[in-house]
Amino acid sequence: NIAFDVNGVDYYTTGDIPYKGQIAGAGAQAASDSTNQWTKRGFVYLTDSTQTSFTLTLRNNAPGGGGNDWALDDIAVSTCLPNMKYSPSLNPDVCRLNALTIYDTITSYFDNYVYYKWQRSTDGVNWTDVTGPLGPATPTNTGSGFQYVTSYTVPPALTDTSNNGDMYRVVVATTSSNLSSASCLFTDGVSIIKLNVLSCGIPLDVNILSFSGRVVNDHAALTWSTTKEEGEVTYTVEKSLDGANFTPIALINGLKNNTSVINTYNFTDPNLLSSKAYYRILLTEGSNHKKYSRTIQLGNSLYEFAITSLINPFTDRLSFTLTSPGSEKVDVSLTDMLGKVIRHTTALVSEGSNMVEIAGTQQMLPGMYILQVSAGDKTLVRKVVKKN
Repeated sequence: NIAFDVNGVDYYTTGDIPYKGQIAGAGAQAASDSTNQWTKRGFVYLTDSTQTSFTLTLRNNAPGGGGNDWALDDIAVSTCLPNMKYSPSLNPDVCRLNALTIYDTITSYFDNYVYYKWQRSTDGVNWTDVTGPLGPATPTNTGSGFQYVTSYTVPPALTDTSNNGDMYRVVVATTSSNLSSASCLFTDGVSIIKLNVLSCGIPLDVNILSFSGRVVNDHAALTWSTTKEEGEVTYTVEKSLDGANFTPIALINGLKNNTSVINTYNFTDPNLLSSKAYYRILLTEGSNHKKYSRTIQLGNSLYEFAITSLINPFTDRLSFTLTSPGSEKVDVSLTDMLGKVIRHTTALVSEGSNMVEIAGTQQMLPGMYILQVSAGDKTLVRKVVKKN
């Protein structure tokens, strides 16, 4: 029965640990017991934001014993570092001299890595700040940890052809001052956003209005609609298994119906959807003028009704990703802390991942609000923060 003392306070006790083994008799050789197993015990300890050390003492609480009655092996101390997930992808496309907004979803065991800043690099070694220290963020409790989303808009001046391959990342820390200490900040050393600057030419006349998908008989069924098509238009369906590397799987010619205000297209991936996959549409108009749709994720499994990514804090719009087990209508409302409805909208979602947003929030007062998403008897509630 081992007690773990942290800085003079009994923080954790293993409880009685059963042991096995027997002695064959005085002077006889101890009989081995094949059921003997090492027993692993551990706990999580939250340090203070400025704490740099602690004293750990282990004490045996079991009765009796004259020494040599217990042993330790493989003592390990690990740091609960946060996880980072960048979007819209690790290699986002952006047309030359266009702004691009990138996001990072930061998830941690505790709600302590709430200070952050964005950085840029041209070689992956030397990084410069593109924002000052930001925070504290207000993480959302996901049930298994805490999560918040930060965004940065790359200005048009940094999306020229010479910026192709530029890298962006987020560094986080438990205090604002720790962001300037290499020993106290953290970043994902593997997942880094790398720009793919495209020479898209003149603005396209055709726009993709919507793009969604659902799983039908173990196949991905995609649907998208566009504005009026005046000239030659083609649509390339691209697929990815990791959300970063896309491969063309189909080329679809435009309908050439210049009298229709809205054009609708459908495509079913002929390959079985054995796990999750990502899809996007590349619109090509004329000789080589291009534009990408948003990316959607589909999976051959039952989706939960859940908010999987939330842009929080928000400014002129509140955006989030909603997964749904099927096609249904959802009610989305934003209320103040007194329950007054400030914004309300409805959306039709499909099975899988859907992007939902409440626009026109720039006039709302800064502060905390309640986001509520309902469909049938299912309701999701999140606290969100409006910033100037």
